[in-house]
Amino acid sequence: QLSGIPPVPRGVPQIEVSFDVDENGIFLVRAEDITSGSKESIAITDDKGGLSEEEIERMVRDAVKDARSSLEMKAYSLKMEIMDDDEVRGGKDRYSEDEKNIIEDFLKEVFDFLDENPLPDKYFK
Repeated sequence: QLSGIPPVPRGVPQIEVSFDVDENGIFLVRAEDITSGSKESIAITDDKGGLSEEEIERMVRDAVKDARSSLEMKAYSLKMEIMDDDEVRGGKDRYSEDEKNIIEDFLKEVFDFLDENPLPDKYFK
């Protein structure tokens, strides 16, 4: 059980979570509260011989697809926030023009990366 990590407002990434499967099929989950620096981890083992290659491959495929999907959703959400900044706030910008330019440049890099690095067919089995 991962505990000791305080709740945070929705949509504010404050916890970094990592997943790993070692050579023995032990599934490791680590969570770190970025704000406080507190860390927790858990190892999930299968006493019946570990995970099969197929299970490991499926877990990796799912993790890669989820991470890519999350990146795409966050990037599009930020893009919409920047585009709607004037309209939503009635002319009162949340971001300065310099900040918008920095964010737009970053988003261009993200979208270029996604376009240039499509998922291989093996992720769609």
